[in-house]
Amino acid sequence: MRLLILALLTVAAGMTACGPRDGQASPSPGARHTSESTAPGSDVPSLTAIESAAAPDPAPEKTRQPIHPMAAAAAKAHLDGLIAKRKMLESQLGTVRSIIARHNRYGQSWLPDPDRTQSWETLIGQGLDTAPINPFSPSDVASHIAFIDDPGAGGELVSPKTAGWVWNEHDRTLDAARDSAALRVSEREERRRLIRTTYGPHLASQLRTLRGQIALYSLYETPLWGPNEVASQQWAPLIDAGYIFETPVNPLCPRDVSRLIVEVTARGANGGSVSPNMAGWVWNSVDRKLFAAGYHED
Repeated sequence: MRLLILALLTVAAGMTACGPRDGQASPSPGARHTSESTAPGSDVPSLTAIESAAAPDPAPEKTRQPIHPMAAAAAKAHLDGLIAKRKMLESQLGTVRSIIARHNRYGQSWLPDPDRTQSWETLIGQGLDTAPINPFSPSDVASHIAFIDDPGAGGELVSPKTAGWVWNEHDRTLDAARDSAALRVSEREERRRLIRTTYGPHLASQLRTLRGQIALYSLYETPLWGPNEVASQQWAPLIDAGYIFETPVNPLCPRDVSRLIVEVTARGANGGSVSPNMAGWVWNSVDRKLFAAGYHED
């Protein structure tokens, strides 16, 4: 009996010391986790195991889908149509204004009919072929005239959905009804195309030259335009030292601000951060880089 017990103990000790046999895989980390997460003596997984199994997979990263060629062509055709309507509107407005001016030179004063019944008849007899139509207006109001009495105001106060034209009784001026999202889109798209095809190449070349001269000045003279200096110095340091010969002009801007430089201090701010109606050029004193106001570089 003693020999039998000794033999059993020897066999048990040998089994404990042995690892997995050849060809037998070790438990995977996941399997160990499941085993450890199971309550002793029970086949029911613990709360930790349940939470791990219920955790959702990470959401896949969103990728920008390319625009389908047909959708891009449809969008371009829509914008082309809006731009054509806007050009038609501006042409009509110019024609009517010139006829009104010619009519008034002969001692008469054209005034539209507040009742909207015979507003255009006098002008039709003097060169206007037919009542003008605002192409952004519904057909039943496209020739109607809305009346305002606000000094300096124009068609931006009236929606083309209610009238095609606007008469300012205070200023005695005619304008087209302009409070329209479609009209604003056409103006923005036409300006974007003009910048890209006409002003863009010129501004890109101008910026390369100016940035190069600024770098040379900062290298051979002194760092140009420290914080709060651009407002008072403007282009004078570069001109006085002979690095540029004249004040550069931004063609996107009104003449009175087209040469003006303003400073921005936000990292990454560029020409799009300043309206071209406010200044011609933008100096980022943090990034130490010059931009053209209203011009988005490619």
